[in-house]
Formats: sequence, C-alpha cells, structure tokens
Amino acid sequence: MKKVSIVIPVYNVQRYLCQCLDSVQAQSYRSWEAVLVDDGSTDDSGAICDRYAAADPRFQVIHKFNGGAASAKNAGLDAVSGDYVAFVDSDDYVDPYWLEKLMATAEADQADVVEFDFDWVYPTYREPGNQYPDPVCIFTAREYLGQYLENWTSSLFCTKLTKAELV
Repeated sequence: MKKVSIVIPVYNVQRYLCQCLDSVQAQSYRSWEAVLVDDGSTDDSGAICDRYAAADPRFQVIHKFNGGAASAKNAGLDAVSGDYVAFVDSDDYVDPYWLEKLMATAEADQADVVEFDFDWVYPTYREPGNQYPDPVCIFTAREYLGQYLENWTSSLFCTKLTKAELV
C-alpha cells in the first residue's frame, strides 16, 4: 500500500485545528503520515499539534519561527516520506474517504496529479468552490501545468494529490 504524506501548515488556528486533525485521523485509507508545521503560532495550536503527535505516531510536528504559509509548506515537504503528497489547510477538514478515493483514482489512472472538488462551508450554508464538472480530475504533469494557467483552483495546494517525486 502506497503511503501519502499530508502536509498541514499551522498558524494560530486553535479554534479549527482539532476538527482538521480529527478528520485526517479518521481516514479509511490507513497508510499516511501527517507533517504538522507549527509556523510560530502564538495561541495553543502548537500544543494541540504536540498532543496529536504524542497520541498517534502518524503525526509528526515541526515547530519553526513564523515565516508564512509558503515557508511552512516547504518545511513540511522537507520532512515527507510518502509516495504521494497532499496538503490540508489547518482550518479545513476532509471526508473520511478522501484519501481512499484519491489513491484509488491515482493508481487506477496512473495519474501524476489528482485534483479534487471542494466546498466553501459557512455556518448556515455550503457553496461549491471548484469549477470542474466532475468531483475529481486526473492529469499528467504536463496537462496540470496547462490547467494551472487556465483555472484559478489549479493553484490551490489543498485540492491536490501529487506524486511525491514531482513536488
């Protein structure tokens, strides 16, 4: 079973972080690691990350000085060991079958990149956030680069599963 590395940049999100980490922990696909990058949080986010890592060895934590989202993502990428990489924003949560569906799609289609649909979730309603007609899109690396220039959602890291060798 191929391993997925999930990079989660964390900065002052104590209000949402447990929901995010619980959703990752609840994945039906079991071969994953989550690299939590505490980017100098000044709230309890770093301590929450440490608690999850102490309770589940699939979570690892990197604490660093604040450098912004890109810096945190890069620090997480330096620590991954999986065959595929996915990003989850720390104020988001994922479906329990998220990785299972993505890995089945990636392996069946030998995809370099699998882009998936998302919703904007507000306290009183949901709104589709993606502009694709299908909930999952499969690309070769070359096709993805073309999409990146045409569709704003292609620039979102949190809607992709990508072969680690390409990241």
